[in-house]
Amino acid sequence: MAKSLDYTIVGVDPGLNKTGYAFLNVKDYKCSVLKMGVISTHGSSDLGRRISLIVEEMRKHLSEFSPEFFVVEKIYSHIKYPYTSVLMAHARGALLLCAMERGMLIKDLPASRVKKAITGNGKASKEQVRSVLSRMFEDEAIEKQPLDASDALALALGYVFLERKF
Repeated sequence: MAKSLDYTIVGVDPGLNKTGYAFLNVKDYKCSVLKMGVISTHGSSDLGRRISLIVEEMRKHLSEFSPEFFVVEKIYSHIKYPYTSVLMAHARGALLLCAMERGMLIKDLPASRVKKAITGNGKASKEQVRSVLSRMFEDEAIEKQPLDASDALALALGYVFLERKF
């Protein structure tokens, strides 16, 4: 008899303004979304306050669901917007600390690899990814989620497809 599966993954799309998160449970070869959303900070607040808010909120969510796996988008830098990657790195580092504090297995995945696993196209738009996820989970509410949240769900599911292989 096959071994029963039961684990929880959190996918995280790090950002200083908006950090998307999605908690995905995998049980007996079926995936279900436990919770998804965004942690938002105000651009007028100082950097330390914004990072502190992200950490505080993520710790609450991690305590609520106790996931085994923490999947985060691999950092990238666009030649036109190098400062964006610096800001993302601040949030990403704080989020990785949250995962390390809990002893979670951490995996970073490139967005293009996740998009290819979910949609078949590594250059799919965020809207296309969200639409496919909505159909996969047969949940129209996913279409109403912010793109940061659906990106986080894609990361969690991409980890299942690419790394765990059930």
